Amino acid sequence: MRASLQQLPRRRAVIAGLVVLLMIGLGLVGPSLADDRARAQSAEARSAVPVAVAAAPVDEAGEARVVSGAAVRTSVVEQFLHWFWRWWQYWYEVLRDRYPEIDGGLTAPPSTIGTPPAVTSPATSLPPISVAPIEPTTNPTTSTTRPEPTPTTNPTTTTKPTSTTKPTTTTKPISTSAPTTTARETTTTATPGAEPTKPPPASPPPTTTPRPTTPPTTTPPAAPRAARVYRITNGSGGSTAMDASSPIEDISAHGVRIYCVISHFSHDDPIVYPGQAGAAHAHMFWGNTTTDHNSTGSSLMATGNSSCEGGTNNRSSYWIPSLHNDRGEAVLPESVFVYYKSFGGPDFDRRTIRPIPAGLEMLATRSVRGAADYHFGAGGTASEVELKVSFPECVAVDRGGRPVLSSRDNVSHLSYAGAGGPSGCPSSHPYRIPQVTYVVRFAVPMNSNWSLSSDHHGAGPKGHSLHGDYVAAWDPATMDIITDCVIVGRRNCGFAGGRGQLSERFTAPDGTRIYQSSVDLTDGADRTPLGGDLVPILP
Repeated sequence: MRASLQQLPRRRAVIAGLVVLLMIGLGLVGPSLADDRARAQSAEARSAVPVAVAAAPVDEAGEARVVSGAAVRTSVVEQFLHWFWRWWQYWYEVLRDRYPEIDGGLTAPPSTIGTPPAVTSPATSLPPISVAPIEPTTNPTTSTTRPEPTPTTNPTTTTKPTSTTKPTTTTKPISTSAPTTTARETTTTATPGAEPTKPPPASPPPTTTPRPTTPPTTTPPAAPRAARVYRITNGSGGSTAMDASSPIEDISAHGVRIYCVISHFSHDDPIVYPGQAGAAHAHMFWGNTTTDHNSTGSSLMATGNSSCEGGTNNRSSYWIPSLHNDRGEAVLPESVFVYYKSFGGPDFDRRTIRPIPAGLEMLATRSVRGAADYHFGAGGTASEVELKVSFPECVAVDRGGRPVLSSRDNVSHLSYAGAGGPSGCPSSHPYRIPQVTYVVRFAVPMNSNWSLSSDHHGAGPKGHSLHGDYVAAWDPATMDIITDCVIVGRRNCGFAGGRGQLSERFTAPDGTRIYQSSVDLTDGADRTPLGGDLVPILP
């Protein structure tokens, strides 16, 4: 009896070893049996055809009979395996209760033996829009391919078709050394009845979110004109100072109004299609004369003439879709001016307004948070069309409080004001800037069959896709004056020299004078100098 007790640990060890061997055997044999079962079922399916199969060749019928016999044999083996599995599970549970050290984890039913685990695709790693959390826009339209914005009367936008197998894009910084603004030491004396003012605190340096750029394709563009720039004027390399000494009575007339002439047309869009020549619908540009598909905030700050008043103090880039008349010709506008001004609700405190950071990229589309129909106006009279586009006033910030200059979908870092409170901006986009508004007039009858180039992306009434693009590239000291002017709210500021300043801006590359002043074309000037060469969208 004592000897039997002494041998008990050895028996336990032998039992444990047998358990392990059985587990290994089942793991090796189980998948093979499952594969045999799958092949047998497949063969049975092939043999279970209508009677007409009897007319098939003998070798195919013979194969069916052989496979059917294999299926019968596999079925017997499978029944035995199921019986043995149940027997083994019972004794395994008994052994595991008595000997906890034995744990093979045999909990899967026989039907799963040999089944591979589900494969899940790893999520694509994308850089965040901003370090700070940004609330989703009213109509989110995140797109890794950065589609051309073509807003319609409903919240959705019509986008330029793009390939779903577009190469993986790389990133490039927009502006890694954007100038920072400093606190202004001088105070402004308000006129009687004006709101109390104080210099705004120093603006933190902006933060830049890398945005994807598409590497050049190995296949050259089919149409040589894809990268063509249709130059209208040369711009000016000079500059004029801003006059900020004009008080006003009506606050609706406050701010800064800057007139410009058209610089050029092209099918480029450095915000939506960076690095891709001719990828966009046709655009009409003013401001920095070098703007093309490779432009960034830093490149615009460093180079280029300007077609706007103020000259190189304002190297910002402005563009909208080209307008085409009923003959399909791109039309030069009669006048273009840009407002920098701000309005708000009863709790709005103008001292919350901050300078526009250099390199800020903005789209004015219906996909921006808080956008409304009144931000996009296409109206006119029997003799003209007037387009009006207002940009967002609120910008997201990173964890350091620095404004975010761009976002992967081009709009998530922006929001229109309207949230109430001192700045009128939502908490996700607390950096308030002067609102930028374009007003462009064309000598085209409103009731004629005109269209915008972006209208051709989809169906809709003429002008339904109106939107605007903007990259800030201001001389920092001049932007400080603009901000002061908007904060006071009772001043109308502008560049010295009137509408005829820097008259070299009005001349074409061949020396022809196109404009008489910032608001007048010369007598007899051709409003459609490109004829039908500038098509709305390249084929």
